[in-house]
Amino acid sequence: VDAIRQDAVKLSEGEKALLALIAERLDSLGLRGEPFDFRDSDTAHSFSSCLRVDLPGARGDTVVLTVPLNHPPDAPPGSDGSVSVALALALLGRLGGSLPPVSFTVLFLGAEYGDTDAYPMGSALFLRDFRPSYPVAVISLNLHAIPSRLRVRSAGRGVVSPSWLLMRCLRSLDRAAIPFAAPGAERS
Repeated sequence: VDAIRQDAVKLSEGEKALLALIAERLDSLGLRGEPFDFRDSDTAHSFSSCLRVDLPGARGDTVVLTVPLNHPPDAPPGSDGSVSVALALALLGRLGGSLPPVSFTVLFLGAEYGDTDAYPMGSALFLRDFRPSYPVAVISLNLHAIPSRLRVRSAGRGVVSPSWLLMRCLRSLDRAAIPFAAPGAERS
């Protein structure tokens, strides 16, 4: 029990430092994040925290970008996922102060990886109360390291993405000359 508690304290210290860095960057961009954690969770407990950043757009249609704050317990050095956090902050920097065509929500999610079936806990905590009355697309930005090619998945757990959304994403990647792999389409 003491070893588990020590690991949780180390994890939460590292996560707190990362969240402080994110908050500092958001502040420099003139943006504000809303923290949420597992204190009121009725399904699982974690010492982790999450942060939600909302950027209103011209339309209420929303792109939700999820970014894990932690990494798999067995991740090798250099595969901690920090590139995802950096890319999300760069996107917020680019969109902040403007009126994007659609709204954006960026979720920095703690407790996404662990050794039990309770994970991903940050996603589950957000989804517990998320009942949008507007169209939503969710993009999981989960890069463990800088990839040589992006892998695009068009569905998850039986829910298929609309073909127009997938095709628009693939065209954007192609125009930007970003190598990618997707079912039925591949560019290098």
